Amino acid sequence: MRPVDLCDEIYRELTREIVSMQLLPGQTISENGLCERFGVSRTPIRSVLQRLSHNRLVEIVPHKHTIITLIDYDILRQIIYERVAVECMVFRDFVLNHTQEQLDQARHAMEEMRKLALMQRVAPQKFNPNRFFSLDRSMHKLWFQATGNPYLFESFESDLANYNRFCMMDIQAGRNTADVMEEHESMLRLVETGDISQVEPLLKRHFYGGLRRLESHIFDDLAPYFSNLPQAEETPDQE
Repeated sequence: MRPVDLCDEIYRELTREIVSMQLLPGQTISENGLCERFGVSRTPIRSVLQRLSHNRLVEIVPHKHTIITLIDYDILRQIIYERVAVECMVFRDFVLNHTQEQLDQARHAMEEMRKLALMQRVAPQKFNPNRFFSLDRSMHKLWFQATGNPYLFESFESDLANYNRFCMMDIQAGRNTADVMEEHESMLRLVETGDISQVEPLLKRHFYGGLRRLESHIFDDLAPYFSNLPQAEETPDQE
């Protein structure tokens, strides 16, 4: 394998582990440990860590260690606010202008999500949170692509460190599949009926759902995974 390909492979694997919360915020990782794990020298590991640092997934403390970054609560709050503002417009346009093929794609994704949600209830040890999150994202991506706004979706998705990690935390700690399924079912009904009057309240509930489900935990047992946490009375209103 070429050195560039090897670096890419290691980078993808560590990114997956960080975003899926297998490597937890605040956890320390070492160059030596990564070299031993992947069977490579320090050079490719340092290159990978620099890439992870650029994407704010790790913080490199020179001559000491590397730390998995904390989830920045203030940035997370702003991303949620931004997604509500933008996606209300995008989803409204999708409801008014989708094709039958696009509706069928949404229905197929929903059916796959239903199977995984059932798995979490009846056999949680077999539940695949990464697959559930991927299907959730695919439905949102569909709205953006169908309305000619793929760049907007990619700009949201580029924040792996805060929003995506928080979503994975919500799936695992908040066990969010029931709520997410109910909200996506409601979105699908809006597409089928064309009732755009419910777009904004539904998407507000959907995007603020993680903060609603995890609020008591964020300021308690999950607090060590966050930076810039406000005082409890300063938390934003959630629909």
